Amino acid sequence: ASTDDRVGRRGAVYARPACSSAMAVAGAVIVALALLAGATAIGVGAYAWRNRGEPGATAFAAMMAGVAVWSVTYAVALTVFHPAVWLALEVPLEIGKAIVAPAWLFFALGYAGRGEYVTRRLVAAVAVIPAATTLLVATAPLHDVM
Repeated sequence: ASTDDRVGRRGAVYARPACSSAMAVAGAVIVALALLAGATAIGVGAYAWRNRGEPGATAFAAMMAGVAVWSVTYAVALTVFHPAVWLALEVPLEIGKAIVAPAWLFFALGYAGRGEYVTRRLVAAVAVIPAATTLLVATAPLHDVM
């Protein structure tokens, strides 16, 4: 495989297509928008954290932290062409995604006035699938499950 190729999870080599100037501009726009989304999530999450006494604010701040990790990692991954780095970025990308869905549920429950349903037992139960998925992604080079 040449340096312009990407190696997939199962060892397949994917040639990188020739990049036209329109594709480069579109790619730069996508990277910029992902970085903007990450920066916005950091700002909104910090505001929510400062107001964590409000119902659902702590879960919202956690959700924004997940969105920030997801968005910024995605932006960086779009600019990386080395297969080892590209695969290493999948772990923080997956961690960001794994935080968002459960935190969204807990935010909705807290904001709707049902915060009493958010117990340690529920948090642990809801975290099982995202944690297992993240573990599978992190150990993907060792198996063919993901």
